[in-house]
Amino acid sequence: MTQPSSTGLPCFEKGHIKVGLDRGDKKPVKLYYEKTGEGPIKLLLITGLGTPASGWDPVVEYFSKRPEYTIVAFDNRGTGYSDAPYGLYS
Repeated sequence: MTQPSSTGLPCFEKGHIKVGLDRGDKKPVKLYYEKTGEGPIKLLLITGLGTPASGWDPVVEYFSKRPEYTIVAFDNRGTGYSDAPYGLYS
C-alpha cells in the first residue's frame, strides 16, 4: 500500500532507521528514509552536504512511474528529518 512521502510523492515505506551511536552521549543516531517502488532494480539516492532527500524528488517521480525500480532516498545526518548529533560530520 502506498502512502504519501514528506513531499506528497507516493512511497511504499518511510521512517527512521538506527545507523550508529552519537560520539558524545552514545545515543542512537536515526536517519529518515523513504522507499518508493517494489521492482528488482534498486536505486539508492545519496544527497550532497546539507541537502535533504527531497532534493531527489524529480528523480524519484521519474523512476516511480517504472515498475522495475525500487528507489530509496534518505536524509543525511543534520538534514531533513534525520537526527543532527553534535560533532564533526566528515
